[in-house]
Amino acid sequence: MSDTGFWTFPPDRITRGSGVRYELTVLNPPFTVEVADLPPNDPERAAEFAGSLGTIDYVTEDLGLRKQSDTITVATRADLDLVQVGAWGNLVSVSDPAFADDGNLDDEANQNDWGALATACLAGADPWGRAALDASSLRVRHSEHTTSHMEALYLSD
Repeated sequence: MSDTGFWTFPPDRITRGSGVRYELTVLNPPFTVEVADLPPNDPERAAEFAGSLGTIDYVTEDLGLRKQSDTITVATRADLDLVQVGAWGNLVSVSDPAFADDGNLDDEANQNDWGALATACLAGADPWGRAALDASSLRVRHSEHTTSHMEALYLSD
């Protein structure tokens, strides 16, 4: 792991705050899909999807497959470079700690359970937490703006 990107903190720096729900899921038609009916993860398409996000400059390493039920815990700065992404037919989804935020202009942080809302909207198509699905685990280099945001959110005193 020689590419440290735009980070100003060392990889072993302990993070503050964490969470396991910071995902983006895109479901293309047909919308009546059940996770049990999805094809296996397409690792090449998953990496391509991750690389297309504005938060990520590029994928630096493919760490192999990981069960969707095995969430990534953010404990150190190095963990912030890990994303979990899957491409299963008409469903693509990514979990990236860069999507986390510390709240909005009206509510305290964690006041709204956006993850539960997403789960309710996706219903049977929600891939997160499903042991039957494999996803790609990737180490990425985040964009400069995203890295700065994550440093302020997870690492600043």
